[in-house]
Formats: sequence, C-alpha cells, structure tokens
Amino acid sequence: DIHMPEVTGVEFLEKMYNRKNDPPVVMISSVNRKDIELATKSLTLGAFDYVEKPAMNNLNKSREEILAKAMLAIRNSQQEIDSNASSLD
Repeated sequence: DIHMPEVTGVEFLEKMYNRKNDPPVVMISSVNRKDIELATKSLTLGAFDYVEKPAMNNLNKSREEILAKAMLAIRNSQQEIDSNASSLD
C-alpha cells in the first residue's frame, strides 16, 4: 500500500526492495488513478503493477483484478528466474 503507517509503499520500494531477490510487488492504494505521479513512481522503482484499493461496494470486481495482476507478476518473476537459470547452463 502506498500509504502504510511507518514506511510508505514508495519509501519501501526506494529503500528496501530488491527486484532481483524479492518477490514481485503489486502496489495497492486508495489513491485514485488521477494521482498518476505515485503510481508512476512505484512502477519506476520496481513495482510490477498498480491497483486502486477497492471501495467496499466494488470489492469482488477489484479482487479479481488484484488476483489477476498478482498471478501475472508471479508468472513474470518465474520466467525471469527460469531465463537466468538457463543462461547459467
């Protein structure tokens, strides 16, 4: 989440995230799509994708979007691992 209590999601990506060693990140936030600056910064810093935090009345649709993006991020990460492993052979 971009707005975590102690360290924001953007700060986490800047200071602690290592794309090569850490699992993929799908950033989720209540910030709306109009605030493209935070979304763009998250993606620039290594987040795989960005999803708007769902409103309670739209939870099922957003859940599907979040799960789909998370699964895509995991598949992409696995492909990178497989590619790196095959280059070592």
